[in-house]
Amino acid sequence: MNKKIESPPSQGSGLNLSVEALMQMAMQKARLKDWGEENFQYPLSRLLNFFEEKYKDDSQKRLSFAFTVIESLAKRLYIQDNFNTHPGILEIPVSRPLFITGLPRTGTTVIHNLLSRDPGWRVLLYWELLYPYHREDIGNFEQYAINLAEQGLKALYSLRPGFIYRHETTATGPEECFNLIRLTFYSIAWANEWYLTGYLKWFLQQDMTDSYRYYRKLLQLLLRRKQGQHLLLKCPAHLFTIDALYNVFPDANVVWMHRDPCKAIASGLSLLSVFHDISAGADKFLELYLVYFKKSLEKAMEIEKSGSKQLKSISYKALLRNPTAVIRDIYDWFGYSWDAEKEKNILNWLVENPQHKHGDHKYQLEDFGFTETEIRDRFSNYYNKYEDLL
Repeated sequence: MNKKIESPPSQGSGLNLSVEALMQMAMQKARLKDWGEENFQYPLSRLLNFFEEKYKDDSQKRLSFAFTVIESLAKRLYIQDNFNTHPGILEIPVSRPLFITGLPRTGTTVIHNLLSRDPGWRVLLYWELLYPYHREDIGNFEQYAINLAEQGLKALYSLRPGFIYRHETTATGPEECFNLIRLTFYSIAWANEWYLTGYLKWFLQQDMTDSYRYYRKLLQLLLRRKQGQHLLLKCPAHLFTIDALYNVFPDANVVWMHRDPCKAIASGLSLLSVFHDISAGADKFLELYLVYFKKSLEKAMEIEKSGSKQLKSISYKALLRNPTAVIRDIYDWFGYSWDAEKEKNILNWLVENPQHKHGDHKYQLEDFGFTETEIRDRFSNYYNKYEDLL
């Protein structure tokens, strides 16, 4: 179905933030012009309109935003060039991938890092999530991409020093795969990065199936770079789109992390506060953020209610109490092979990465205009069903 593409008028600084202008600049940057499938233009047009509504007179943000969008569009051109050069990419099987998800700050990063110690998984690293394609015109492209990723992280931690003890990332370490999804322009990341209330409201109503079809192609592209029996994938955002995930990956297995929403949401808002001043308390964006969390939980609850054996609930408390037992339970549940060497690798990671390695992350709901009573009331159905795991 064709959807109407609405281009925003040129405003504010005079920078043209239309779909056509940004695509043209991306083609000049990449020196490529084949877009392949172009259904990304509709969500991009909506993103641009919502951005214009909020920042039409902020020339600095408009310039930064334009750079970010052009970079994403250029990546799509490089990716399509890889598909054209190697058409067999789209025949690469994606067999029984394991997805780790849950509300933000529910232990998804910890369990992802633990599972990543098993060399049998095809783990996606931060640098390759930023640069999933290959460029023949750059010698040793892998090292080039790693250097760019390291420079970006250094700048991020310098600009936002509070981020490292909330979420530590390294260029060559495992990372969540939202950087692939955001290339579709259907992503909660765009709302979070630019605090776009209008985009978030629109996003909550979208069907993400087409977005996941493109995401699957990106996984195939990464599997061409390095093979693996099963992909290990992690992103809290998968919880909201779990229906689309299963539509596109019918043999996928999903680990769903559970933590008291009062603690998880407070921690998630604290992370958001590193990038935006939300000290004034609950506003329309934060209210919609809670709607996003609630819908995410409700979608997963419906799938678990169906009796699916491809979804396994894991308690954050249990993970902290006995991580090795939890990991082994996951392997047993889904039928992945387990051995003593994997257990040894997990124990070594725990020794090397104690909790609060970069300092204690302190937060409370009241800092952002919410109370525990309010959260418990809003998420009462979830609390009633999963109290034992919280």
